[in-house]
Amino acid sequence: MSFFLILALAWPLAGHAAPAQVRAPLAPAPLTIPALPPAAAPLSEDRIVLRAIELARQSKSQRARFGALVVASDGRVIGEGWNRQSTKAERRAIGVGIIIHAEQTAIAQALRNAPEAFDGARVYAVGLSKDGRSYAQKIEPAFACPVCARTLERFRLSVMSSSRKGFREIPWHEVRAVAKKNAGRKWWQASYKGKSADPNIRWLPVAGLEERLRPSVDERLQGFRQVDGKAIANGVQFRQAGAATPDVLTLRIKRFFFDKILSGEKKFEYRVRSPQNDALIEAARKRGARFLRLHFQDNDVQLLAAIDAIDVVSGKDAAEPWDAEQGLAPSDKPHWRIAISSPRLIWDNPKSRAALESLR
Repeated sequence: MSFFLILALAWPLAGHAAPAQVRAPLAPAPLTIPALPPAAAPLSEDRIVLRAIELARQSKSQRARFGALVVASDGRVIGEGWNRQSTKAERRAIGVGIIIHAEQTAIAQALRNAPEAFDGARVYAVGLSKDGRSYAQKIEPAFACPVCARTLERFRLSVMSSSRKGFREIPWHEVRAVAKKNAGRKWWQASYKGKSADPNIRWLPVAGLEERLRPSVDERLQGFRQVDGKAIANGVQFRQAGAATPDVLTLRIKRFFFDKILSGEKKFEYRVRSPQNDALIEAARKRGARFLRLHFQDNDVQLLAAIDAIDVVSGKDAAEPWDAEQGLAPSDKPHWRIAISSPRLIWDNPKSRAALESLR
């Protein structure tokens, strides 16, 4: 008798297993799952949606992409996942087939991380459009996956259904009946393939959610810390943190640029003159650096700003007045254009203070 036939026969019995048997921790499995958000800060509903979208982007499915989180009653995220091929450990633990849904993946990870936190835990799931630009929101709470419904019922986990009024809970003992009621609608398949959508589904832009959650400039600058996470107390620590933190792009610049930035210029035009500097900025752009640390006059005068964007522009599109003001001939070589916000000068000794006064 094949393994899958045995599994199919065992499934009804598994649904009635005692909690102590069902919730035994899984053996470690070779899963590539991003790190969970910090447990100390419960996520808002918008951030739960955004995190689920980030997870859904990991899915390789050509039919649908979902991301899901299991959130404990105290607000901790104890499990995450997306729809993909299952592992042997997952198939043994929760009785799935070769393909595992996002909700089931999140539950499997939660079993490994915190099986003791299942009481009162809830599952959130979000669907991502085929082009990755929109996410699905139900106008009224609904659930339509009988496969996930069985798993949710088995582990007594409620599901949180998105709606225009925010997430609404569908209790674990009702979820299978709700899924059965909605099973024939196939709202996701139609919407995902670009066909006429279910009237209960609307698609919202991911960009709008990201913009809504984008931290303010002050929040971004306050997030700049030493490597050990402590606040920066002086210029020495500032230099050390800037040199050691991946979030920071550090450049040495001329006094001309300090004058421009102090006068209110919102961009920083940098002409690439060496492979080393070119590689430095390109690496910072790829890793999404959030801060720009500029130093002048032997590192004593330093400026920290929030990076809004790093772009490459051709010579003809570069800011020629900047070249003229520096006495440089126009160049057809590419330039880096770095858009910044809220530059702040920092200094830590009398020499720095004197240099700062000379710039004003």
